[in-house]
Amino acid sequence: MPAAVIPDILHHLFAVGRDIKPMSATGSIAPNFHEGSRSEYLAQYVFSSFGTAVAVPHQEDHGLDLICTLTERIGRRAWAKAPYTVQVKSELKPWVFESTNSVEWLVKHPLPFFLCVVNKKTSTLLVYHTAPRWYAWGVGNLPERLEMTPTEETEGRSTQWLGEYKFPLVPILAINVPQLVADDDYATNARNVLERWIEIDNHNLTRIRTGLHSWQMPNEYQPNAMPGGGTVLQWLSNPPEELLNNGIKHLSQVLECIGSQFHATGNSVAAVGATLLHRYLHQRFPILADEAHLTGGLSSVYGDLNKLPWAKKTYLFSGVDELQKIVEKALQPEEQSPANRQKLPENET
Repeated sequence: MPAAVIPDILHHLFAVGRDIKPMSATGSIAPNFHEGSRSEYLAQYVFSSFGTAVAVPHQEDHGLDLICTLTERIGRRAWAKAPYTVQVKSELKPWVFESTNSVEWLVKHPLPFFLCVVNKKTSTLLVYHTAPRWYAWGVGNLPERLEMTPTEETEGRSTQWLGEYKFPLVPILAINVPQLVADDDYATNARNVLERWIEIDNHNLTRIRTGLHSWQMPNEYQPNAMPGGGTVLQWLSNPPEELLNNGIKHLSQVLECIGSQFHATGNSVAAVGATLLHRYLHQRFPILADEAHLTGGLSSVYGDLNKLPWAKKTYLFSGVDELQKIVEKALQPEEQSPANRQKLPENET
């Protein structure tokens, strides 16, 4: 297209636009949008019963409606205890994440995350965990699509694989707003149940931060009840090298810290065990080759091992390396000499 023609086209487009006069919207609102806002108002009121609840401005909304903090009453003050976030809906419709980036945002969201469905006609709120995000984390490969559908069922089970990344949700809380206001025991129970599920989310968030592809949640639960019974713990048993290396890097740091603490508190066997594993990881896995293998907090343990009779004392890690050889030899299957092998009976004809 000749460059000279472009200004004429733009002039024509803008001229046509000026001829179209949109209906004035001043003095009106979008009803559907307003109904969603009313649901958020009611949800904010309920969650503010448990601490603080701040609504995210609509122009800043990227998937969260409320940023909350659970508080604990100590004396005359309410102390902030645990932050969490809430997405508010008005209907029991699927909550769909349509891309890998969206799924990753859900999975790696750094705070406990709950879904809330508001029924304004009955003044009730259904609150749901978002445990399927932990399932997606545990298997190692994030899907391109994940769907969670809130239900009104009352018997909850741990996240189950049903053949695809579509998960039904059973509420952890079914809150009657008038009763929440009038009944202190009812309100206290709701707060305690929410606190327990915040703790469950935080345990799983710790696994993400430390690179452990595993997750846990109650095996069974019911709305408005503290989850009881057993706990389901699942993990990726055969991870690819990249995922395994993430866990190894964090484990190395933990071993150095806890090993030195074991040594300082007189737990000698535990200190030596941590030191052996720490040394082995740095020898065995290339991912740690980039990290300077400094003695750090384990220097005292290395020094004590060098005082043992078998240590050659020719270098800092002599004692731990000789101990490792002893352990490896003890774990090798013993080979029997031909004279000591048991002779099998011959077949009789």
